[in-house]
Amino acid sequence: MILMPYVNKLIKSGVPISVILLVLINAFVYFGPETYDARRFERNSAQYVESILPKIELPRYVDYLKTRREVQKARRIESLISRQAVLQALSVMQNDEEFMKQLRGDRIITQEDDNFEQWRGARIRFDSLFETRFVERFEFKSAAPSALTALTHQFLHADAGHLLGNMLTLILIAPAVEALIGTRRFLLGYLAGGLGAVAAFWAWRLHMPPTALIGASGAVSAAMGMFAVLFGLRRIPFFYFVVVYFDIVRAPALLALPIWLANEALQLFWLGQGNVAYDAHFGGLLTGAAIACLWRRPALLKLMEAEGEISTPQPTKEPLERARRMMGAQRFDAARRNYARAAKATENCHVLRECWNVVGLAPTTSPEYHTVAIAILRQESLDPEISNLVTRVFDHYRKNARPMPKISPNMLAKLAQRFLHMRQPAELEVVLRLMRNVAPTHPLRAELTKEAMLLMSEEGEGMRAKALENLL
Repeated sequence: MILMPYVNKLIKSGVPISVILLVLINAFVYFGPETYDARRFERNSAQYVESILPKIELPRYVDYLKTRREVQKARRIESLISRQAVLQALSVMQNDEEFMKQLRGDRIITQEDDNFEQWRGARIRFDSLFETRFVERFEFKSAAPSALTALTHQFLHADAGHLLGNMLTLILIAPAVEALIGTRRFLLGYLAGGLGAVAAFWAWRLHMPPTALIGASGAVSAAMGMFAVLFGLRRIPFFYFVVVYFDIVRAPALLALPIWLANEALQLFWLGQGNVAYDAHFGGLLTGAAIACLWRRPALLKLMEAEGEISTPQPTKEPLERARRMMGAQRFDAARRNYARAAKATENCHVLRECWNVVGLAPTTSPEYHTVAIAILRQESLDPEISNLVTRVFDHYRKNARPMPKISPNMLAKLAQRFLHMRQPAELEVVLRLMRNVAPTHPLRAELTKEAMLLMSEEGEGMRAKALENLL
């Protein structure tokens, strides 16, 4: 499963300096020292083929695999030997850290072997050539961890596909993160995330055969973790791919974090013996998420500024225009937040109605829903249009607001006065009952109740007026 945020217009930013720098460094290392390594390995491997090493070591490697009951792998090596594909067999053997440890420790080919001295000299010469490789020096080895290789392994890659996949993910996600927290903080978080990834890799494999780690995927995973935490509950578009089905869906950014973690954990337990370091990905995600928590507040302020939610008061026209632009761009969460700001700053009935028509469709637990409803209910104008809007919003708000309506006792008193003026017995009764429940000692409650009873009697609502007596 692939789940990737579609981030091209989430936040305006300048040139993503750190992202460009990281891509250039990774590309330089791969196409520079690593490419030279590959050519030198080919030359060294040719020497290996011409020496006595393959005739002695490869059959012993097959025997070693069989004793460990790795029958399928043993058959593969035998097939490569029979087809004279010595270099492929050598590559598999050299990457088997446990076997190479025993081989170099004279436990595979012992001093009792007839060809021991000849083999030993050839092996030492080949190892001296092999160990000068750039990758060999700077990859992280679980059997020989070091602070240097914990950092340098992040800039090495096994092949072009490995490099392309990591850099493409970095380019898609990291610019938005860098725009929120700045170049220096992003670089620090990226590198620290790579260290967290290698720590998880090393801890997970403490009791496993020695192995090595290369690649930027742990640090890139940290960038993904930072992205999810920094954008939090903001709904953003995600591209997802499952087997053969793909689509784009809008969801809270933070929701991606547990999905990514679960995906890496599942593959770690399912495919843990493969060539992909899912444990490092898992550690990188957690480290990046933890680091992002330190910079969540300034990032949130920057997001609010980018979406037109700065805290200083502004004329109604500006948040209203921003809200309309956000609606046109289908950024509905940002639009509702700006409509809420516009409603708080206006008494214009048409603007208030527009705000309600949009925000009234939002979840009734959202702060924007409560804000717009209260902004309308607090209106003091007795204009018929405003009064009709207040009545409609009051009916919807009292029935649907969760966890409960946020109408103050004084606002209830003003609503009672409005409904008395409008001669609306049904709404008046509801307001007075709410006052009895939330503000039984309010100084105007008794007077308003008596006026309501008189109105209801005049309107032929004797039964309703009688019921109000219980509220006195």
